[in-house]
Amino acid sequence: MKSSLITAERISPNKNSPRNHKIDRLTIHCFVGQVTAKQGLAAFASPSRKASCNYVVGCDGSVGLCVPEGDRSWCSSSAANDNRAITIEVASNTTHPYAVTDKAMDALLDLIEDICRRNGKRLLLWFGDKRDSLAYEPLDHEMVMTVHRWFAAKECPGQYLLDMHPVIAAEINNRLNGDRDEPETESGTYTVKKGDTLWELSRKWGVSVDDIVEANKSKYPRIRSILCVGWELNTPGNSYTVQKGDTLWSLARRWGVSVNDIINANKNEYPVIGDMLGAGWAIKKP
Repeated sequence: MKSSLITAERISPNKNSPRNHKIDRLTIHCFVGQVTAKQGLAAFASPSRKASCNYVVGCDGSVGLCVPEGDRSWCSSSAANDNRAITIEVASNTTHPYAVTDKAMDALLDLIEDICRRNGKRLLLWFGDKRDSLAYEPLDHEMVMTVHRWFAAKECPGQYLLDMHPVIAAEINNRLNGDRDEPETESGTYTVKKGDTLWELSRKWGVSVDDIVEANKSKYPRIRSILCVGWELNTPGNSYTVQKGDTLWSLARRWGVSVNDIINANKNEYPVIGDMLGAGWAIKKP
């Protein structure tokens, strides 16, 4: 059954039909460059490329079908992995950490949920370790996440998506099995409820997953990998510590404000903020 989320289709000749193993893995890749799904599909159209994937997720949230799920794509530098995995290329920035847009991340999550449901998978597993992941034999309702860098000397899927793997697994498992509660905050704290995930909370609060992790990692060191019912989280407040790679534009997009709003909120303490942004600065969110 074809995914209803597909917005573009261009089947690559670079595949084996059919795959020789049941689907029980998921491999997310970074497509270096902020392309649409249609543009990404074009990159795999030539036989000389000798590469493909099952899906391309564009920077605008578009989803492209490159190789049908019943066939093996040529994506992970491992025939054994590609025969088992649904492979997804996600448009990313061209430099470390190869971040993806929020639209791409939302589309990726929707696509993974759809893949799991159509293939009878109720549990997405991320072990974070090559040996454990490749040695594990999933049950029929399970799917294991793997990464390209385990099979070749590559950075793929990039640090951004790699760090998001436990978040993606938690979000998908919540969608497949959990109950969704509307996050509410009081006095800067929030009690974790059944079904909460870092990704869902970040979207509700209008902050990043990293913001939540940063605000709570001293109390809950494993928060990026696990989120427990009953934990009292500090909700990211109006102060933000500038990280290496941050720009006024990227922060404005993340917070839903203008660059001038950030400058005006901080120019008294940091008079040069319109010209530079220093890592370690504790700036106010407008």
